[in-house]
Amino acid sequence: MPWVRRTLLALGLVGLGAFLLTGAAMLRWYAAPRAALAPLDPDVTVTLAGSGAVYDLAAGGRRPERVTERVAIRGDAGTAGAAVWTVDRRLLGPGGVPLLLADERIALDRRTAAAVGCCGERPAHHGLTYLFPAGVGRQDQQLYDPTTGRTTTARYAGADAVAGRVTYRFEQSVPVTDVGPGALPGAPPIAATAPAGRLVAASQRTLWVEPASGVVIRVEEHRQRGLVRPGDPPLVLLDIRLTTDASSEHRLAELAGDRRARLRALRAIGPLALAGAGLVLLLGGLGYRIVTMPGQSGSEGSTFGRDRW
Repeated sequence: MPWVRRTLLALGLVGLGAFLLTGAAMLRWYAAPRAALAPLDPDVTVTLAGSGAVYDLAAGGRRPERVTERVAIRGDAGTAGAAVWTVDRRLLGPGGVPLLLADERIALDRRTAAAVGCCGERPAHHGLTYLFPAGVGRQDQQLYDPTTGRTTTARYAGADAVAGRVTYRFEQSVPVTDVGPGALPGAPPIAATAPAGRLVAASQRTLWVEPASGVVIRVEEHRQRGLVRPGDPPLVLLDIRLTTDASSEHRLAELAGDRRARLRALRAIGPLALAGAGLVLLLGGLGYRIVTMPGQSGSEGSTFGRDRW
């Protein structure tokens, strides 16, 4: 019967509209929050280059050096709420001579990107580390400094354009800090053969973060390490300045752009498109059902009476 076919068509339109509306809600309130979580399997290598003074044990003094640091971040086994990353840091002098070798294992809360104490992390981390949370705001953040092993405030200092992206600038300054006797993991090899004393370190860092994705695009650092011995003036082991190189900034900007676009699609573009199409189909199906309902005579209580002027 024709009215049966029309009814089925109307119900199909209503059902498809409801399905699209449900899909819009799933994208906005389920898929988007999951996409904003810290990734479980990053595979990123960043290069920083710069120069400074390095203590030469053979010469008995500091010498100027061109230095390069390679920071490799890889995913490890994680849990439902934590992402576990391993970080390999290699500070190299001319000819690839190692000046500082360090490795870290960190566990991040996948929603806030803050370090959590689990999963065999080493050393103990607190606050943010190598990733900021997606949608980070214009406020100060607690940031872990690998040079001193301390967590201090990184102050929001404004917005800048870096590698074609709008970024938030955060500035961190860690004063001279006693980091213990002997050599910490990652201390320059010369510290192991220098006279016994207390290692001290200081750090000034500026980070440019793409706010929607939380990806750090540029880093500038001034690192200092020294040895304090009783009765002697401090011995400066390391005093260098480093900045991410252009190729690393370009790759990080691409990662930030991809992550930002994905989040925008899941939070706004996708839900709006599905919700709009779903609403049109839903209303269209209801309207079609109403206007194609079979008429009834007035004696049978018809909804539609006789035409009259």
